[in-house]
Amino acid sequence: MSDEIKLVKAELREIDGLRNFTKDPVMKAISKFLLFGEFIVDATDKAFDSFQQSKRDELIEIILSNNDVITTKMVNDVSFIMCYLKVLDAVNRLASNDKVVYFAHLLKNGFSADNKLDVCCFEEYLYIIDTLSYRELQLLVLVYNYTKDRNKVSDYREYVKWEEVNKAILSELQIDPVDLNGIYSKLRAMGLLLDGPASFKVEKAGVTKYFEAIAGIIQIRLES
Repeated sequence: MSDEIKLVKAELREIDGLRNFTKDPVMKAISKFLLFGEFIVDATDKAFDSFQQSKRDELIEIILSNNDVITTKMVNDVSFIMCYLKVLDAVNRLASNDKVVYFAHLLKNGFSADNKLDVCCFEEYLYIIDTLSYRELQLLVLVYNYTKDRNKVSDYREYVKWEEVNKAILSELQIDPVDLNGIYSKLRAMGLLLDGPASFKVEKAGVTKYFEAIAGIIQIRLES
């Protein structure tokens, strides 16, 4: 590991240290419901701290996976620090590590020289990733990748239909059909999926241009 990367990692951890999130407010709320004394509280503190640290470590490792993207100059920039803290807040609230990779790619690619987002776009994309469940994000990425790949090999007069996409989603994600219709409704209301009737047998399938922009930043395929 280069000295530059070591320095960036140290500075990211120092930013993290500005906010001792694990002691406030989650652990205080949890401790109110623990009735078995200080020993159990201490054990829960340690388990919680370990879980929170594992998410932060994964976040930093992914952010620094390309040595030339995040620099010491960037991590000393106020806008980067504030966006990093917003991402940390979102990561700290996760119940599992599943979505860490999405947040990490948003931060890393959103501040790269080629894709630098303005703060408003960054906050909007962060809100979308934070609001959606991991399963909903998987579904969006699957629809995006599936329709994109199929359209490359299809005749230009044709397009992928929802009926075809449904079969792929039900096979890949094992989602109950009732749940799937509910997820579709939510994602269409958020402006992330193209409109279609309940049957999804005719209309063109795909994500909206808005989600395509997000997908271009997070740059993650379903199998990643």
